[in-house]
Amino acid sequence: MILHKSFLIIALKVILLALTLISRPSFAEPPLTINYRGFLQTSSGESVTDTISLSLMLYTMPTDGIEVWSESHVNVEVRSGHFSITLGALSPIPTTLFNTPLFLGVLINGTDELLPRRVISSQAAAMHSKVADGLQDGTLTGPKFTDATISPSKLAATCSNGQILIRIVTGWACGPFP
Repeated sequence: MILHKSFLIIALKVILLALTLISRPSFAEPPLTINYRGFLQTSSGESVTDTISLSLMLYTMPTDGIEVWSESHVNVEVRSGHFSITLGALSPIPTTLFNTPLFLGVLINGTDELLPRRVISSQAAAMHSKVADGLQDGTLTGPKFTDATISPSKLAATCSNGQILIRIVTGWACGPFP
């Protein structure tokens, strides 16, 4: 019986250790999504409580224009007029869209688009920093860099996890994060 209890204690410790390792924070890229909250009311001003379908589209113009992204959400719960969804949860939003103003178009249950379209705020435009101008392919090349500034040859070192690139007397090297 004592051996059986010891085995159970060891097994529980192994399981807890495994769960701890699995649940450690990841350094993966953050999701490119946008939270969107809305308020629906009837034409007489009453708050809606219902389950609806929402079609969402991004355009580059406040009226007309070309649809550059879309996704549809079904079974969206609306309570006392309030609903919340996540744009990009079903269809990824390309980061290349965030280098221009964007306007959100909304269709409820397949009806006409609600107007006016809503402008997407500067928070979404910050997603463009992931592919900063001139760095779309992840390299430091192009007319923005001259011989007097950073060049790919100066950044040839590949640092290990937890290290950063630092300037030393003889050039560039990897060092510990301060």
